[in-house]
Amino acid sequence: MASATKEHFEVFKKECQKWINIFGLNDWYFHFVYKEDEDNEENEYEHLADCSWDHSSKQVVIKLYEDWGDITEPNDESMKTTAFHEVCHVLLSRFQDFSYHPNPSEDDINSVGHAIINTLQAVLYPKYKDEVSKSI
Repeated sequence: MASATKEHFEVFKKECQKWINIFGLNDWYFHFVYKEDEDNEENEYEHLADCSWDHSSKQVVIKLYEDWGDITEPNDESMKTTAFHEVCHVLLSRFQDFSYHPNPSEDDINSVGHAIINTLQAVLYPKYKDEVSKSI
């Protein structure tokens, strides 16, 4: 059984904060939790980490589980990719929330879609605007 340590958790939190800043998600209040094995009953699907949010209070809880089973080896790189993954959940949370509502309005969907596009445009376009595309 592979285990994420508290040292891994520090790498994970730092990487989460990096992506929170890059994506401009600073209007959310983030809580980071390290879930040790004895607290892991809720991790029945063997997640590496988990993310939950409340849009009305702008609160996010991001958990890193200690028990990674045989999914992958916990190391700095896996902490960084897992952190990126969890922060992307927050970026896309409004769309994910729509999946629980039978009839979101077209205006709501367009508004959320444009918010995500504007974020990606602000983050990615300046970095890649001068790259030459390669032929397919």
